[in-house]
Amino acid sequence: MSRLIATCRPLLSLSLLTLIGVSALTGCRPELDEDTGVRLGIVGEFCQADASCREDLVCNNSQCVDLNGGDPSTCATMCDRLVNVCGRDEPNCTRRCELTVEGWSEQALTIFENCTLGMSTPELTCEEAQKPKAPDFCYAQIPLDPQRVERCDAFVTRARAAASLGADDASLESLRTRCYVIARTRPETNPADPAQSWANTQACAATDLSDSELITCLNDTFKVSPALPE
Repeated sequence: MSRLIATCRPLLSLSLLTLIGVSALTGCRPELDEDTGVRLGIVGEFCQADASCREDLVCNNSQCVDLNGGDPSTCATMCDRLVNVCGRDEPNCTRRCELTVEGWSEQALTIFENCTLGMSTPELTCEEAQKPKAPDFCYAQIPLDPQRVERCDAFVTRARAAASLGADDASLESLRTRCYVIARTRPETNPADPAQSWANTQACAATDLSDSELITCLNDTFKVSPALPE
């Protein structure tokens, strides 16, 4: 793909552009393809082929999309059913959805989307969609890999011993919950954002870490709250 000529310095990362949409980008628009003189599209704009979109984007269903992040139209489609079809009371649904699915693997996002659209078994009916925990219903359909669960549980066991905590400590529960979320939703690797990948947890699995190093690694990797005491 030809290089993009830009006249202003980007202020936001591509993943964040995907999150907030194109409405806030009026101050910094992609310029022209130096070979064709045609302006290249940004996320969400109309396209006819991959070459119509800026670098790192592809043309999907006539829209430029970022395959390394959530497709904005995905959340819009899900929220259209939840709010407009099923009558769910969900203010700022699309925005909240995009924040939720940021960094998810394609598999996790597809399963969640199919459930939200009522296309999976068990089905999310409109009656169920109106209940507060409807998103949890679809989230639970994303499978948890047993090997990933084993690593998460090992983190909790090691952290309990290293920090001398009881089994019901809130920090340990936070660690387990956050690790399970990553295990369930993140791709193995994510070159665009390594922190949004399951491979990012490998550093804390090293057997030669001291207790202090382990606790620091777990707190930093999983953003444990309340933090594990060092």
